[in-house]
Amino acid sequence: MRLRLGIAITFVLTLVFLVLSAPAAILERLVPSSNPIKAAGCTGWLWAAGSCRIFMKSNDGWLPAGVISYVWRVSRDSGVHLVLDHDGRAAGTIHPSLDGWTARSLEFRLSTLPTGLLPKHIADPWQPTGRLAITVSSVSCGWDSGQCAGKGRIQIDNLCAGRAGSLLGDYLMDIEIRPGGHIHGQLTTPSGPLMLQGTFEKSPGQKPRIVGRATMGAEVGDDVRQLFGAIAQPDGANSFIFPGPR
Repeated sequence: MRLRLGIAITFVLTLVFLVLSAPAAILERLVPSSNPIKAAGCTGWLWAAGSCRIFMKSNDGWLPAGVISYVWRVSRDSGVHLVLDHDGRAAGTIHPSLDGWTARSLEFRLSTLPTGLLPKHIADPWQPTGRLAITVSSVSCGWDSGQCAGKGRIQIDNLCAGRAGSLLGDYLMDIEIRPGGHIHGQLTTPSGPLMLQGTFEKSPGQKPRIVGRATMGAEVGDDVRQLFGAIAQPDGANSFIFPGPR
């Protein structure tokens, strides 16, 4: 009896040691190959602290998206949680539970727009440039259902587009993920000669639906106006409405 108990304890302790000492490089193999984001060059330990270089899949291959570092913490208020950094900046926390996980205050910034993620028929004629920031105030997902609910924001600063690289403005898309996979977005323009206002809706199994208006100042070039003419409906000399031509 004692021998069996000793073997069981040894097995459990060995298993715990193997899990706790697992290298962070395992993360590179855990992400499915079909995922649009992959990790590479991971260093450190899976259940302690480590870092990975992140890449996003695009039409031109894999685009670098910086380095994410992580460390596990335990506190009386938050319990066991994961603290993230992105390129040396605080990037939020992830709190696992028996039912799923919750992420809070996530923030990821890129100094250049990942235009390779856009369809070529948009990226090639528009040639957009700018800075991208993605923030998530809170999002919760279940282990079993895989469904998520939460709120976040996509921010594009100093957006330029067209052959002349005209400065169009700064833009915010506030996004809410609702139960059942429904996504709702609200687009606003804090500043810029091209004012965009509208809403975005996406439901499971359906195409995205965009309703809104683009109002152009005198600074907006003819090339950008022509690009809008291909995707939106003219409504006066300096305005377009969505949805556009089908």
